[in-house]
Amino acid sequence: RSSKGQMNLLNGSNGFESRHGPALKKFYKRLTLTRMPPVLCLHLCRRQFNASQNRFVKLNHQVSFPFVLSNKELSCCCQSDQILSSNCHYVLCAVIVHIGSAESGHYVAYRKISGGKWVFASDTQVRSASEDEVQRSNAYMLFYEMNKIFEARGIVNGK
Repeated sequence: RSSKGQMNLLNGSNGFESRHGPALKKFYKRLTLTRMPPVLCLHLCRRQFNASQNRFVKLNHQVSFPFVLSNKELSCCCQSDQILSSNCHYVLCAVIVHIGSAESGHYVAYRKISGGKWVFASDTQVRSASEDEVQRSNAYMLFYEMNKIFEARGIVNGK
């Protein structure tokens, strides 16, 4: 986690290949929110280049994620102090999971439906799922929905 406005340096095995040579280059990344979106989508990097194998490999380690994100957790990437003082929060509404390797596989999803219940959906089935199952999933993408109470008050765009 970086402080407000700070960029994260990515280099070494987290670098990227350039057209100008085979060596991995360093680069900086930063996430900055200037207004709060109705749905916040977070992509988790689940692959890494393995130089000894000369290919990308899938990262299967467990990543814990919150079911609720408040403006305090988002403070590192919020550009506006108005956003930080808005008391806005997001609720996890969907999780996408990739099953397979870095080269192939398919996607399944967990989705929160009315009544706060979770369902699992794949190509062949839709079934109930527990919150614990969702938390234990090998998340690839997380979708957070702004709490409707705050959206109704017009805080979606930091107003």
